[in-house]
Amino acid sequence: MVRTGTAVTARTAVPDTGMSPLGGGTGACAVALAAVLAISGCGGSSGAAQTPPPAPARLPTSAATPAPSPSPSPGAAVLAQYAAFWAAITPASRTPAEGRRAILTSYATDPELSRLLRGLLAAEAAGEGQYGAEVPHARVTSIRDDTASVADCQDASHAGRTSLATGKPITRGIARNPVRATLRRGADGRWRVETVIFPGGSC
Repeated sequence: MVRTGTAVTARTAVPDTGMSPLGGGTGACAVALAAVLAISGCGGSSGAAQTPPPAPARLPTSAATPAPSPSPSPGAAVLAQYAAFWAAITPASRTPAEGRRAILTSYATDPELSRLLRGLLAAEAAGEGQYGAEVPHARVTSIRDDTASVADCQDASHAGRTSLATGKPITRGIARNPVRATLRRGADGRWRVETVIFPGGSC
């Protein structure tokens, strides 16, 4: 029996020795009880067992695999290589002769590649180089197997030949320059300019 004031509460059969069942004094909370997170008060009854909080939801460990990007159409690939061909000419002209083929071979193939290399070498011997870059306004007119044809109304007004001695322009192209070109697709799948023709006139 445990006496609390005048009320008598039934417990387990423990001799009334003036000590609590946990070994502490009857007027204070048991130290051992306080060590168990102080769940009950002094002389009070224990409450219902507390339910632990739910575990947090697990997040996905990996994101969904993105869909692969579609390959460019043959026409888009042709025009991209055609534009890159013109953009590469001035950098190639400013490179020592032995390094020019390595630059141009990604964008041109014979007979245009050899013709262009000879032209750059002849211009260098005459003390001339290239400046600027032509701006294509091209469209693909046909693609048959591994050969594509391109018609261009090129803006060459910001490109031409320059003096290697002075750095000053010697010639300047025209704003509407007709160009016809063919490109061939190699075994590596890359299109390269094969021929370039300037028919003259305007466009």
